[in-house]
Amino acid sequence: MARTLLEMVRGRRLASASFALALVWCLGSPALAGPSATFGPYEDPAAVSLAALRTAQQSVDVAQYNIRNEAFADELRALKARGVQVRIVVDAKNAAQPWNTLDDDFEAEGFAIKRFRNTHHAYAIMHHKFCVIDGRQVLTGSFNWNHTAEMVNDENMVSLDDPALIAAYQTEFEELWGTQPETAGVGQGAAGRVYFSPEDHPRDAILDAIRGAQRQVLVAVFSFRDRDVANAMRDAARRGVQVVLVTEKKQADGTREDERVAAAGGRVIVGANVGATNSAMHHKFAVIDDEVVTGACNWTYTAFTHSNEDVLILRDADLVRRYTDTFAALVAHYDAANYVPGDFLVHKPEAGVSVLVRMPNTGVGDRVLLVGADPALGAWDPTQGLELATASGIFPSWTGTVRLPAGSRTACKAVLIRADGTVVWELGGDRAIEVDSDGTDVYSDATFRDEIDVTVEVDHPTLPAGRTLALLGAHTALGAWDETRALPLAPVLSQPGRYTLQVRLPGRTRQTCKLVEVTADGRVLYEAGYDRALELHDQDAPQTISLSARGPAHDPTVASVASTSLSAPAATAPAASGSSATTTPPTTPPSTT
Repeated sequence: MARTLLEMVRGRRLASASFALALVWCLGSPALAGPSATFGPYEDPAAVSLAALRTAQQSVDVAQYNIRNEAFADELRALKARGVQVRIVVDAKNAAQPWNTLDDDFEAEGFAIKRFRNTHHAYAIMHHKFCVIDGRQVLTGSFNWNHTAEMVNDENMVSLDDPALIAAYQTEFEELWGTQPETAGVGQGAAGRVYFSPEDHPRDAILDAIRGAQRQVLVAVFSFRDRDVANAMRDAARRGVQVVLVTEKKQADGTREDERVAAAGGRVIVGANVGATNSAMHHKFAVIDDEVVTGACNWTYTAFTHSNEDVLILRDADLVRRYTDTFAALVAHYDAANYVPGDFLVHKPEAGVSVLVRMPNTGVGDRVLLVGADPALGAWDPTQGLELATASGIFPSWTGTVRLPAGSRTACKAVLIRADGTVVWELGGDRAIEVDSDGTDVYSDATFRDEIDVTVEVDHPTLPAGRTLALLGAHTALGAWDETRALPLAPVLSQPGRYTLQVRLPGRTRQTCKLVEVTADGRVLYEAGYDRALELHDQDAPQTISLSARGPAHDPTVASVASTSLSAPAATAPAASGSSATTTPPTTPPSTT
């Protein structure tokens, strides 16, 4: 998909994220009221981050494991162009990968950039995801500056305005930049404290918090592999503390530390974020009694003792509530059958809804939207629906976010608007997004219903022995009139003379085709008469189409004919070789209207 299309779609997505605008306003103002957090995919960390960067007047220091999102690159370019001092640190090992090219672009454009190589251990990396803006604000957390993190991952990003914590991050950046030596020293501020690995031993701080827990240890960590931490959580579960662990399947399959927690009575949820090929439940946070633990640090031996990481421990009631609500959404998503809102005391007037629609059949300029009964979804007006976005790293997934009232059930449908303005509603009945009465955030994952499973049945009691009956047509699934790709029909053993095949085709279309007989020596004999037209319905349900064989127009067993006349008789040639089927736009949008 062309970059211009992706930039256009992403721009619409950011503009439509109304829930993020309030956060953007806060971030843009000179004084913040304590730490705040933004959570993907139910909110838009990218929009909030970009808005914060735009407020910079003097300096922006970026320490990011990698940068692969052009929107962030463009914002850094704009800052540099208006005289803001921009310094960038990325991980050297990751930057060497062929898919990471923005660091090379930055260098060629004259940015101050450093590829930091962590030499503490063979597997150690510079894993930070923070930036310092004008020495007055820090953004950090699990959120990488790439499209997968922006659009499909489970992520969190925290914004800090505590001067002491900001100073600690500034010092960490200078150590990475090489202007100061690496020195141990926990950053202590009014909102909490920050530990940098490897020098500040953050694992000890996490162990102390877990061992001192009286009520709850709620952990959402991408990679959970540290045995000491697992043992501490095991012990907490044994003494009656509510212990719940959500971790990513891609990582959990390679370790047994989560099983150690489960064996002691802790609740362990292994979730697989399947929004895209490389998507993940990517959080690295915990709620331990009245504190939030967050940052870029996975809970592994290498991260704690060798890599460059940050671990924040913050004590703020509003922040604890926000992280607890997000943890509840993770449980609701990855363990829906056992989710009880009361377990986490969720009570919100509305929920963040993450919408993902899988739609591969799009071209440049096409748009995918979610349209529904609620005004936030356009009140059934497809031009006013929730605009979804995609990118090369997540296609064919299209994503967006919306907020809906607690206790609501909202009818909706996915809509494709072609570049020429044609509106195509997905097949079948309305979908429904249900928000529980407590306002737990919702994850909606759907595949655009534009194709149906078609069974073709043909009665041909006189098919000569040694021949294969096949179907050939204009659509690519029917061979695109390529005789070598004709679809063979299988005999129905219980019904002699009947043949059948299954194929998936676009609904609401007329598919031009013909039956052919393939002889033992590979000759293709087209049936007599004009092209057939398979009329496909507009329901999200299988369809069976029955045909009666007409027999070949020219059969060499009946009369001798030139070999060239066997493949496509002039009187019955395909109506438009290689053409696509006729598609009629639906006249009835949602079934509720």
